[in-house]
Amino acid sequence: MGVIGEIYVAGSQVTRGYLGQQALTSQRFLSDPFSTQPHRRMYRSGDLAKWHSNGSFEFCGRKDQQIKLRGYRIELGEIEAQLKANSDVVDAVVICKSSQHQKQLLAYWVGSGTEESLRTALAEKLPGYMLPSAFIQLDKIPLTVNGKVDIKALPAPTTSAITQTESLATATEETLAAIWSELLGSQNLSRRDQFFLIGGDSLLVVRLSHQINQQWDIQIPLRTLFEVPELAKQAAVIDIFIHDDAAELSEEAFMEEGVLD
Repeated sequence: MGVIGEIYVAGSQVTRGYLGQQALTSQRFLSDPFSTQPHRRMYRSGDLAKWHSNGSFEFCGRKDQQIKLRGYRIELGEIEAQLKANSDVVDAVVICKSSQHQKQLLAYWVGSGTEESLRTALAEKLPGYMLPSAFIQLDKIPLTVNGKVDIKALPAPTTSAITQTESLATATEETLAAIWSELLGSQNLSRRDQFFLIGGDSLLVVRLSHQINQQWDIQIPLRTLFEVPELAKQAAVIDIFIHDDAAELSEEAFMEEGVLD
């Protein structure tokens, strides 16, 4: 009761299987262990739901949308639902993509707003391990001829040519880049690289926060690192905290220093 599980359908109404598709039939139509009649089968739907105490079922998405990421089971449909609940979002889809020997959550959305605003809104609703590494805005979600999301047509997150070639400029940027390299396994970082676009995620940003605060003996709020994912701007924030010896600065202070737009 109250736990997400897969829906199985049993009874006399269940068909014999898929015509001419024996392999798929054997996967979906299983022996019914609850029936006293021989040869009864039940259909494995692939739909997930919660069974509530009042007898109702709450649909929770598809089983094929469930993934395991760093030890956590994640329902991609749950992240999509929270994105679509945002008034700035018209449509959205979330996928899990493997890159550089690690898995990343990528969110694609149609609508207005910014990556920072969507990330902040999701962080208020979902645990850190469910936050996408990157948010990619599209004019529309690509669909197959059958009306399903065309996963292969979704673009990979990219950075512009200038962000890939601009060299590190300060000692703080050099030290911060070394921390990034250790966490992300990335070399030759640019000062315009974005933490979440080159492999960072919500768990790694917690480790990043810990290492920054240890390295410079400061206390930068974790939320600030989400709002300022660019290496150069993170280094600027670090310099502000070092010089002002502040535990937390206002958004206005960051804007005055050109850290926030």
